[in-house]
Amino acid sequence: FSVRTDFFRMSSESVASSFTMQFDHSDLSFKNQGGVYSGQVNIYARLTGLSGRRAGNFEDIVQTARYTEDLLKDGQAQRSIYQKNIALPPGRYKIDVVARDTVSGKSGILHHSFEVPRYQDKALATSTLILALSIEPLDNRTISAGQFIIGRYKVKPHVSGVYKPGQNLALFFQVYDAEMDQSTLQPALKVEYTVSKDGQEIYHAVEDGKTKMGIIDMKGQQLVVARAIPLQDKLAEPGSYIVTAKITDLVSQKVVTPQ
Repeated sequence: FSVRTDFFRMSSESVASSFTMQFDHSDLSFKNQGGVYSGQVNIYARLTGLSGRRAGNFEDIVQTARYTEDLLKDGQAQRSIYQKNIALPPGRYKIDVVARDTVSGKSGILHHSFEVPRYQDKALATSTLILALSIEPLDNRTISAGQFIIGRYKVKPHVSGVYKPGQNLALFFQVYDAEMDQSTLQPALKVEYTVSKDGQEIYHAVEDGKTKMGIIDMKGQQLVVARAIPLQDKLAEPGSYIVTAKITDLVSQKVVTPQ
């Protein structure tokens, strides 16, 4: 299994730290109960600070979807993801995760170091730039809490970061402390996306927030930016790529470039 960490500002001393874990069904055993197959993983995770001081822990159960026998082969090619959000102060940490397949009894252990960023007051900044499996806006009736909920959106991270040609590279992040344009009483941003491979830029787009492929959402106190990039032509070739978003505050002229 694999894990990624993402960070969203709560205050200068508190950061929402999101831990997303992905389990490939091909690595799990499925139990047959009355002709319906499913898998289950027990998770235990411990967080410690750089000094060795315990910063928290959590324990949970991940249940796969249920498959009938004719759909089992397709189900074993799928994956399950799990997410836990914990508020942490800025600093360096590590997370130790033990995952146990309850059907086969096999276990896996993962150690992952990370740094919770410090967000300065009145300084242009962003959350983590998330590679997403899916981004769904929530309506006002939806309870905005639980796994994968970021403000008014449900965002499922793509933990492995491995794509197939023809898929969309979906990106999502929040922007903090953009200054107000006094003529509109709204932030004024220029958002650019670049994708590079082997040091060469092979894709560039400017987000205007008006296409089906992109969002610049400035409602309330949350400023959200998202974009879907089709993986075709040069972006469909095998290899490792770097995605960069360049956010320019057109009022203050400050620039941030999450990558």
